[in-house]
Amino acid sequence: MKKYIIIAVILLVLIIIFRKKIMKLTGLFDHETKIRPLDEGGSGAFGAKRANHIHEGIDLLANPKDSVKAPFDLEFVRQTYPYKDDKRYLGGVYKFSSPELSGEMKIFYMQPTNKSKIIKKGDQIGFVQDIVAKYKTKGMKNHVHLELRDEKGNLINPTQYV
Repeated sequence: MKKYIIIAVILLVLIIIFRKKIMKLTGLFDHETKIRPLDEGGSGAFGAKRANHIHEGIDLLANPKDSVKAPFDLEFVRQTYPYKDDKRYLGGVYKFSSPELSGEMKIFYMQPTNKSKIIKKGDQIGFVQDIVAKYKTKGMKNHVHLELRDEKGNLINPTQYV
């Protein structure tokens, strides 16, 4: 129990420290980008505790059918499914490269529409799906999940790059 309290305090401190960055995230949508706050489904912050794992990305608030745009120059790799047992929910896996960082990006709860080898920053890559329909009883806010890994497969906190 003590361990969970310490983790919760650390996450709260990190959220307070990075609040200004979180509130200024731009690039994926036509509206202001915000990380999903704590709701009945949990927190959308990087590293947030889940039932049996740690959250490996960030959840960005979005409305169903919102256009999703490339936050970097990308290359489409493949379509993916966040749930093995529910093929209604989709995502995309992309390679990215910039002067400061290269690796792989995953976006879940998005219908990919642009499967090009060359996707420029700001190009539309898909549409937001309605994840609330799956978690209706848990009070989860609609979002897309964004996950980044470097070329070696190490997780990267995407908050500063979106």
